[in-house]
Amino acid sequence: MGTKLSASNLSHHWRVSFEWTLRYILATRKAELAFAQVIDGLPTTSTALRIGVDDMRSDIINRIEPSTDAISIFQQYREEFDTATIQLDAQALQNHQRAPFGSVDFKLRLLGLAAVAIHHLAIETFTTLHPDGGPSHPSKAPWPGGIYIPDLFHPNYMCWFQYPRGVAELVGYWAEAEVFGGTVVSEHDADEEIILRRAFIHPPFRPLFELSTDQLDQFGSLATSPVPTARATEGHTSRYQNSEATKILPFSASPQARTKIDVIGRHPLIYRDKYERVPKIYTPGEGCVRRGVVTEEMKEFVKQLDRK
Repeated sequence: MGTKLSASNLSHHWRVSFEWTLRYILATRKAELAFAQVIDGLPTTSTALRIGVDDMRSDIINRIEPSTDAISIFQQYREEFDTATIQLDAQALQNHQRAPFGSVDFKLRLLGLAAVAIHHLAIETFTTLHPDGGPSHPSKAPWPGGIYIPDLFHPNYMCWFQYPRGVAELVGYWAEAEVFGGTVVSEHDADEEIILRRAFIHPPFRPLFELSTDQLDQFGSLATSPVPTARATEGHTSRYQNSEATKILPFSASPQARTKIDVIGRHPLIYRDKYERVPKIYTPGEGCVRRGVVTEEMKEFVKQLDRK
């Protein structure tokens, strides 16, 4: 893992624009419901069906909404949130700082930083409240190697054995998908890896789709729109419901959107972190983990981890 720094290290305009953007995102109803589920450690029934939870246990089957306590906890957290507490990759911050303010490169990197921030916040929230991997249940079975997988995951990003934070990263990818419409990845230049060409969104069980120029511009507009600073009051809910980000997120594919079929290894230039997917354990034509199936390759890989 590379060096981590606070976003407070960015110069004024870049730092303030990141803070405004992140606050707008956290102000959306989607973010509120997503983080409430992270706080509960459990998906709602509709979430479980959407991400392919095969074992609809009794603690999931009747969960129409997150608990009211979890929603209240998140609302309080949102009011007191300080972006300076988020540690981001130093190189990513430097690359963003170098991008001319308001340029396409600026917007691409701002989107990437915002996605990583949501990913990070979800992991920190989950691991703090659920150090054992989530609520226990009599019918919750471990994966090979005795590993318990969180009930919040992105089915196309299941290579926990090589993620820096292990299985907790699954919750981060899931939170991204809830808030942004999918995991946020970028197409990199073939000759100069540091150059970003386009932004793609990777929804669960669906092809990746490229963000349109209009979508990227709309997202970039959050960086120049000051967020209301009033603290929690009786009227704070309506203030958040009117969040500009609510009109933009989650992203969905436009009719003309360029799409990419999800096959590991087919699009080597599209990624955020190269460790996200593992070509050596996939079945051709499928993702890292087939839905509801543990492959023999995965079993052997986990056994090798246990021996280390």
